[in-house]
Amino acid sequence: MLYGKPQNYSWYRARVVLYIRVSTDEQARHGYSLGAQREALREFCDTFQCQIVAEYSDDGVSARKEIRRRPGLLRVLEAVKAGGVDYVLFIKLDRWFRSVREYYRVQDVLEAAGTNWKAILEDYDTSTTNGRLNLNIRLSVAQDESDRTADRIKFVFSERVKNGGAIFGSKSLPYGLEVADHRVQIVESQADAVRGMFDHYEATNSTRETHAWLRDQYGVDLPYNTIRNMLRNSLYCGEYRGNVNYCPAIISREQFQNIQKIVSRQGANRTRQSKYSYVFTGLLRCPVCGCTLKAFPQTDYKFHRVYLRYRCTQHWIDKRCTWKTTPWEPRLEDWLLDHIQPQLDAYIAQFDVQEAQRRRAVVDVGAIQRKLSRLQDLYVDGMIDRAAYDEKYQALIQQQEAARAAQQSQSAGRDLEPLRQLLAGDFRSVYATLSPQERHTLWASVIDHIVVKDGRYGHFDLDVIFLP
Repeated sequence: MLYGKPQNYSWYRARVVLYIRVSTDEQARHGYSLGAQREALREFCDTFQCQIVAEYSDDGVSARKEIRRRPGLLRVLEAVKAGGVDYVLFIKLDRWFRSVREYYRVQDVLEAAGTNWKAILEDYDTSTTNGRLNLNIRLSVAQDESDRTADRIKFVFSERVKNGGAIFGSKSLPYGLEVADHRVQIVESQADAVRGMFDHYEATNSTRETHAWLRDQYGVDLPYNTIRNMLRNSLYCGEYRGNVNYCPAIISREQFQNIQKIVSRQGANRTRQSKYSYVFTGLLRCPVCGCTLKAFPQTDYKFHRVYLRYRCTQHWIDKRCTWKTTPWEPRLEDWLLDHIQPQLDAYIAQFDVQEAQRRRAVVDVGAIQRKLSRLQDLYVDGMIDRAAYDEKYQALIQQQEAARAAQQSQSAGRDLEPLRQLLAGDFRSVYATLSPQERHTLWASVIDHIVVKDGRYGHFDLDVIFLP
């Protein structure tokens, strides 16, 4: 690789820190492996006789991710602040940043320390107005690509909600509701308990009394906080995200609105949970007892930070379970982003096979019906006897039932377009643009539940169970 004459460049014999970054999908698509980047950077340093002070990397980390979520970059900044670094070297600008805002946060640190940066495979000049303009355009274009993909994903979900389609699985729904035929439906065996819960609360204005009544009257022993959240869930009156006719209503809209006034007066809407949005609500399972993990905020008063975590209530409330791990939400997200793409690719491939079978089944049902009509004509015309007719009739009926079952399979009507959009681009960069609510919707649209399993040295593994 040729870079030109050393004497013409300010980085000749410079003290440098090497920075390497790759996300899993980019490594597979473009060959930007950590090893390939390291080799190119070291070749550059050999050519220009640069002194390598340190080398840091972020493996499987998006360039859109916040600085605090990129440990390799944080170590680069620590080295720069310590002094003795003339340049930070990386192969291309998109290894460094794809976010304009985050770029300038880091640039402030570099300028304060008198440190420059160099993309060895690209040419940027930040010493001129035009050079800085070109840089801003490049960063903005990269960021815009991710934003556009995210917007397409959000649009698909929005349209599905507008048309009454389910954008999550049954596990994400409250008691009394489920997903059937790709729409939110009432669980009739639980509906009376739900109506009774709302009626009792409306009469008593007490969540605790309602909790006890529901347990004694229907044998439904739900956590106290769960009941409080149920009382505020507009799905029970058929409304979701502005669509007032999203799903069948268990209670009237008038009763729901009246109860919201009561809830507000009682202060039940001022819970800690309302302050935060959790990505994995309703999706995580305890590996020991199998119960759903409860989200909670953990405050670090020393550093004034809040960590969103999950825990098994069977252990932390009444010690009925031995599992006491409290996984941190960002680490759960990192694990999924690092490991789930091959599983998602396989999931889509299986879905496409099922859809092809279902479409063929639609054709088969019509063909079989025509065969049944011809068979009846043959029997009426005396072309076949009754025994032959009965044998062929039963065979065709069995084929028809199988075709109809395939036609009405779980895959029918499902839309994996948001998932396809995500996988088509930079997975991590697009994901970084989604809000916590949108991330939850994305995972809940394809995942039934996730079992969190303890791993070695304080880490964990996830067993992801997809929706059928």
